[in-house]
Amino acid sequence: SEAPIEWYEASAEALPLSDAAFDLVLCQQGLQFFADKLGATREMRRVLAPGGRVALSVWQTLEDNPAHKAINEATVRLLGTPALAVGFSVSAQELEALLSGASFQGIVIESVTMTLRFPSADRFIKLSMLAGAAVRPIFAELDEAERATLLEAAQQELSAALQRYIQGDEIVVPMAAYVATAHARAS
Repeated sequence: SEAPIEWYEASAEALPLSDAAFDLVLCQQGLQFFADKLGATREMRRVLAPGGRVALSVWQTLEDNPAHKAINEATVRLLGTPALAVGFSVSAQELEALLSGASFQGIVIESVTMTLRFPSADRFIKLSMLAGAAVRPIFAELDEAERATLLEAAQQELSAALQRYIQGDEIVVPMAAYVATAHARAS
């Protein structure tokens, strides 16, 4: 039998859910985008039953993700905005402080590296730039021709910086993240 799933659209800082209602909270690549990270982490704790667990992941900083750092720097030069910076803004120390500040215990933070594969550097650049568009309104203000010009300029500027990731017909990019687990104190 399948477990029923109910979807809610709500602020992470004010979940429309009962206290101690869940055994597990999962937050994958979201925490870094929340305006009130501690408030959101406290909400995760509030909805967990005693002994419940939280598992979350965030990308490591741009220093730990050099391919994305190069794309972010190109975006700063081309548009004057650090488009990717917010997605790579949580350090291991901040992650631990957020979890302990929300009264989680048994905090474990692991550094993991995944491998992203794209059929071309141009495709990787385009998708990374579009991901930046999701958090930077300046992209939405560009018309189609301006976006095409921006992508072409970024591809030209980044071709040398991303060359070391080219393997055959693909671009292979390591991506570093933190995966954290913790639990709510059992009663």
